[in-house]
Amino acid sequence: MVKITTVQASHTYGVLDPYMTERRDTKFVPGSLSAGENIVILPQGGYTDRGGTDDFGRVRRRLDKIALTAAMVAMPNGGSAATLVASQKTVTDEAAGNRFVIADVTLPTARSLTFLDVEDVSVSDSGGAGALIVEYLDGATWRTFGRALSAQIERNRGSRRFSVGAPGNAIGAFSRYRVCLDATKASGTVSLSGISLWSERADNSKAVVRAARDAEGTSFQLVVTDQTIDIFVAGIWQASIPSYLGSPEVRSVQMEASYDSILLFHPDLAPRKMLRLGDDREWNIARAPFTNIPNVDYGAQYTNGVNEIQEIKGYSTNTYDLTFEGEITTLISTASNEAVKAALEGLTNVGPGLIVTGDDNDTFQVEFASEKTKERNVLTMIGTNQEAEGFVSIRTLREGKPGGEPIISSARGFPAVGRFAMGRLNMFGLRSRPATQLSSVTSQPFDLSSEIKTAVSALVYDIADSEGAAIVDALFGRTLIMFSTDAVYFYGNRKLSAEETPDIVRSPSPGIEPGVPPVQTDDAILYVEKGGEVLRLLSYSEIDQNYTAGNASVLSAFLVDGVVDMAKRRSANGIDADLAVMANADGTATALTILRTQDVSGFAPWRTDGKFVSTVVDRSNDLWFLCERERPGGTDIRLERFAPIKLLDEGTEFEVVTPSATLTVAARFEGRSVWIVAEGQVIGPVTVTAGQVTLPVPVSGMVRVGTWLPATATDQPVRREQETNQREARLKRVVRAKLSVVETTSLAIACNGSAPFDMPLAANDETILDRAPLDAPFTGFCEAEGMHGFTDAATVTVTQLRPGFLTVRSVTKDVVM
Repeated sequence: MVKITTVQASHTYGVLDPYMTERRDTKFVPGSLSAGENIVILPQGGYTDRGGTDDFGRVRRRLDKIALTAAMVAMPNGGSAATLVASQKTVTDEAAGNRFVIADVTLPTARSLTFLDVEDVSVSDSGGAGALIVEYLDGATWRTFGRALSAQIERNRGSRRFSVGAPGNAIGAFSRYRVCLDATKASGTVSLSGISLWSERADNSKAVVRAARDAEGTSFQLVVTDQTIDIFVAGIWQASIPSYLGSPEVRSVQMEASYDSILLFHPDLAPRKMLRLGDDREWNIARAPFTNIPNVDYGAQYTNGVNEIQEIKGYSTNTYDLTFEGEITTLISTASNEAVKAALEGLTNVGPGLIVTGDDNDTFQVEFASEKTKERNVLTMIGTNQEAEGFVSIRTLREGKPGGEPIISSARGFPAVGRFAMGRLNMFGLRSRPATQLSSVTSQPFDLSSEIKTAVSALVYDIADSEGAAIVDALFGRTLIMFSTDAVYFYGNRKLSAEETPDIVRSPSPGIEPGVPPVQTDDAILYVEKGGEVLRLLSYSEIDQNYTAGNASVLSAFLVDGVVDMAKRRSANGIDADLAVMANADGTATALTILRTQDVSGFAPWRTDGKFVSTVVDRSNDLWFLCERERPGGTDIRLERFAPIKLLDEGTEFEVVTPSATLTVAARFEGRSVWIVAEGQVIGPVTVTAGQVTLPVPVSGMVRVGTWLPATATDQPVRREQETNQREARLKRVVRAKLSVVETTSLAIACNGSAPFDMPLAANDETILDRAPLDAPFTGFCEAEGMHGFTDAATVTVTQLRPGFLTVRSVTKDVVM
C-alpha cells in the first residue's frame, strides 16, 4: 500500500558527517543537512547564502634581494661604503642643502625596484616630515621613488622602507638609485647601518593576513609575505614594512599590538617593534628595545659568574658562631680573618676556598669562592652572639650570580609568541628554552630585569611538565592561557608576582595546531587541535577548577580537515550569532555558526573559484580573506573582504556612464567565466575575451563583475523504518516540496535524481514589471509538486541556477514510500 510521509526540518545543526546519518536516536540528525556548500547556518533556524567577497588587489609575491658591493655604492658626503654594505653603522658629515646625498647606488644592470630599505637610520640634531628621500635616475632626471618619509632623531631610529606603492605597482628598470636627506627639513649628521634593494619575482609567496588597531581606533589589515608586511586600512594600501622573514617562515609569525605599536615574534628573529609615526602611511621597524636581559646557563663554559660577598660585623662581641644554610660552625672565640675562614670552611656545605678579609677584630668580608658556594645567589648566613652582651650583624655587599649568557640572543634564539597580560609583556616558546616563560617588569614591557627585589620584578619561569611543553601560542581571557603542541596550561590565579611562585595548571586538553590562532566566543575558546583535524571548545569548569576542551567538530568531523587558519566574526548583517571561519589546506573553508546559550552550532563548507589561503577578523568586525585566484599565465593571492549582502566572489565594481553592452573588465579575469550584476539584474555567465565581455543588453550605472558558485543544501535521507516504524521500501519519490523563504531572489531544487530546476518566487499577477529581480526579493512559501523519478534517499537539494539572494527557513516534503 502506498503511504505518504511528510518530513519538515529547519536544519539548525548544519552539515553533518556522513557517519552520523544513521544516528536517528540523536536530536541532531533530523535538524541537519547531509550535504551543503556556500551557506551560513542561522541560529533561529534555516540557512542563507554566504554572499560574496570584495576584491582589493593582489598581495606581494616573493622578493629577490639585489647583492651590493662597496664598489657599487658611493657615499660622497662622508661615511664608509664598505661599512654600509657590511650592515654596520656608518655616519655621514653634517647635512646641508635640500638634496644631501647619503648613498648613491649604481647597479651593473638596470633593475626595476619594488623596495629600498634604509636600515637603522636617524639624524643627530632634529628630524622632519618628508626629509628622507629616495630617487632614481631616469635619463638625466632624478625622480622620486615612493613617497618621502620623515627623518627621526636617535631615540626613534629604525628601518624605513621606500616602496613603489601598492602590490602590483611598478616602475621601469633603472641602474641608479640614491638616498638623500632634505636638510632644510632635518639637520645633523645621518647615521645608518645598511641599505637593501628588493625586486619582486613572478612566483607567489606564502601569505597570511592579520589585524591590529591603533590608538585612534583605526583597524589595520596586515598582510605578511616574503620579507614584507603590507599595511592596509579598509583594504586600501598604506605602507610596507620589512619583516626580515622569508616565505617559509610567514605562517609562524606572531603579532601583538598595543596602541601605535605592533610587536613581531618568531623564534629565529629578534623581536621587532613596528611603530606608527602619527600617520597610517608612516611606520618604522626596529629591534624591540629590551634591557637587562637575564642570563641563564645553557651548559657552556662561562667566565662571567660573580661570587657573593657578605659582611660580618660584631657589636661589643667577638665570640659567636655562624649558621650557613642550616649548618652551624664551631664557636669563634676570638674573631679574626683566619678564625672566620676556618670555621666556615669546616662546614660540609662550604668547603675550602673562601676569601676572608677584615681591617679589625669586628668587621670581616667573606667572598664565597669555594667550589660549593661560588657564583651562587641567595646565600643565607646568620650570626649568633655567645657573650652576655652585644650582637652580630650580617649583610650582603655583593650578590652572587652564576655564569651564563642572555636567555634570548642570535645564538640561542628568541620567543615564538608574546602577549600583554596582567600588566606585563609575557613571552613564550623561546627557541632554546621552549617551556620557559619570560615576563617583563610590571608596566615596563621592555625591561627584563629579574633582580628587582619587589613583586614587580621580571620573571623567568620554567613551566613544570614531564613532557616538556613547547609553547606556541597564548591568549589572555579569563586568565593567561598558554598553548603547546601537546597540552594547554593556564594561570590558576589572576595576578603575576615575582614574590610568589606562578600557579600554572596543566589542563587535560590536547595541544594546538601551530600557526592557527585560537579565538574567543561567548565564554569559551575555540582552537584547532594539533594535526588540524579537530576543533576544540575550551571552557572553564568551576566544579573541576580547570579548563576542559570538548570536541566541537565531532558531528561534522569531515569538514575540519587540515585547518591552516581561523578567525571569528561577531554577529552582524542578519547573522545573530558568532561566525567562526576556518581556512583548510585544500583551499576550501568551513564556517561554524555558534550560539552556545541556545545550543546552536552549525557547520557548512565554503568553496570559491580559487582557494581560501588565510583569514582574519579586524577590529571593525570585518572578515577578510587571502584567496588564490587564476590570472593569465599563473595565479595571484588576493586580499578580499567578506561581503554577506553582496553577490559574486572577488567582486570588482565600476560605473558605466553611457549604456553599453560591451564592458572592459580587469585583466585578471581574462579567459575566465564571470557574472555581471547591473541595474538590479544578473547577467551571465560570460567569458572574458581581450579584456572585455559582451552582454545581451546594454547596461549603465554601477556594475559588479565577479565569479560565482551556487549555494546548495541537501537534507537528510528519509528512512521509513525510523520515520514511520514501517519496513523500508526499496525506492522513494518526493512528490511535493514546500519551502519557506525570506528575501530570496534565486531558488532552485533537485529531487528524485533530476537536475535542478528553478522554482517561481511569485505568481504572474504578483509580478511588478518595473522592478528588477534583485530589487523584488520574495518572502513566503514556494511549492513544487508532481516531480518524477525515484531514489533510495528521497532527499531534496536546495540550490541556485544563477546568482541571487537565498534564505530558507524550513523545508517540508511529502515522500511516497
